[in-house]
Amino acid sequence: MHYFISRQLFIHFLGEYAYFSAHQCVENYLKGFIKFIGETPPNSHILRDLLKVCVNNTSEMDYNFIHSDYISTILDTYEPFYEFVRYPAQNVRPHDGKYMMMYPSGIEVLDYFVFRMKEFLPKKENGWDLLKDGLQDLQLCKESRPDFYSEFKKNNINFE
Repeated sequence: MHYFISRQLFIHFLGEYAYFSAHQCVENYLKGFIKFIGETPPNSHILRDLLKVCVNNTSEMDYNFIHSDYISTILDTYEPFYEFVRYPAQNVRPHDGKYMMMYPSGIEVLDYFVFRMKEFLPKKENGWDLLKDGLQDLQLCKESRPDFYSEFKKNNINFE
């Protein structure tokens, strides 16, 4: 669901919250991957900590994306936005108090991340796929606001 929300926020230029929701999406995918490889996700929201678990418990040969510079760059893109948007007074600030948001590449980076992670994470036989079947909330959105829902799929590599 964070993926859907993040894409909508990006599309409507709601920057910091789009990046925060993208962070949540990346975090959920990494924790899902950690469970997939039979490990317990750490109680952390720091994307680098989660990636370290993924890298330390997999081989580059089997999971080249997890071991790539691409995923490191993706984490760097969204990491500053976890606390930055959530709290008026943060414990952690972006490096040197600076951060950058890029349009439309912020959404394209997220699409690419989800596309690559789907290569590893199999759909459960009796489960549903947010990108295919949908969640009840998304189905209601699709029925009541078809233009809003179709924006999610527009120019999205996960629907080509």
